[in-house]
Amino acid sequence: MLRQYKRKINIAVGAGVLVQIVGIVLTGSRSVDPDAQPLFNLIGASLILYGCVMYARAKGYSGWLGLLGLGWLLGLIVLAMLPDRHKQA
Repeated sequence: MLRQYKRKINIAVGAGVLVQIVGIVLTGSRSVDPDAQPLFNLIGASLILYGCVMYARAKGYSGWLGLLGLGWLLGLIVLAMLPDRHKQA
């Protein structure tokens, strides 16, 4: 995996999951209007998807393969199982 992508991947996927969790907690506690939940989900999913695109590129695949991130956890597992084409990098 290429090192220059590792930080971007970790930040994007971590922030995406965090945004979705915060959205669930805030809308569940009525601190925020419950209608805001889809906004939190959209922002979180976008960050996770960006992280998956970076993950696919870091492993030497097309960024289009990162669309597996639409499957959220299952997509991340599939990406993690793919062989790394940049093992020597």
